[in-house]
Amino acid sequence: GILIGIGTLLSDDPRLTVTHACGPHPQPVVLDTHLRTPPAARLVRRPDTRPWILHKPGLPESRAQVLRAAGAEPLPCSAGADGWIDLVSAMALLADRQVNRLMVEGGARVITSFIRQQVADLFIITISPQFVGGLPVLDADAAGDAVRLQFEEAFYQTMGRDLILWARPGWAPT
Repeated sequence: GILIGIGTLLSDDPRLTVTHACGPHPQPVVLDTHLRTPPAARLVRRPDTRPWILHKPGLPESRAQVLRAAGAEPLPCSAGADGWIDLVSAMALLADRQVNRLMVEGGARVITSFIRQQVADLFIITISPQFVGGLPVLDADAAGDAVRLQFEEAFYQTMGRDLILWARPGWAPT
């Protein structure tokens, strides 16, 4: 699967499809605590799959019905103490649906949440010889000590002009 947050969906309107390789498209997953996904989003209108929209329970059923009619599959998921989707519960829900590998595309708030909750087991970081602009990778205000994450088993690989870093996190014992 491939996962984004509602912020990325609202700002980029992605389709989340494979474009530079052969093979099936990953299952799209959106963390959308309050079901703000627009029914007209390109991801929702994809004819080949129904994106899973993870939201907290107890929202008006009418929001879920509109998204179902548009082509999405809203899935209630437990919220944590902070009010956002609980990532451990989300990973369990995805595992129950046979998603065994998940690419977390972001944005910054989602990536920071995965780091803070130590729910990632591999980081793949692309370093490109150009400035792209856009949003920061981490939400520094929310990251806390997560910005001091140490990597283990780091490997580097070049792909064209890009440098790819593959690294396992060295989570501190909790």
